[in-house]
Amino acid sequence: MKYRISLNRRYIIVEAKSTEEARKQVADKINKGEKINSIKEVESSESKSGSWWEIWLD
Repeated sequence: MKYRISLNRRYIIVEAKSTEEARKQVADKINKGEKINSIKEVESSESKSGSWWEIWLD
């Protein structure tokens, strides 16, 4: 499943089996001072307006 993680100023998309796993993946990658605001399951990295989300974690 893909999860969109909302941070202070950006979004990150990760593939994970659960929200907890997604949270752990992002925790290692976020910058100092950033915090996770929300985690939402998504079907695509494309927004409804057609623009691409900002960052993919590999």
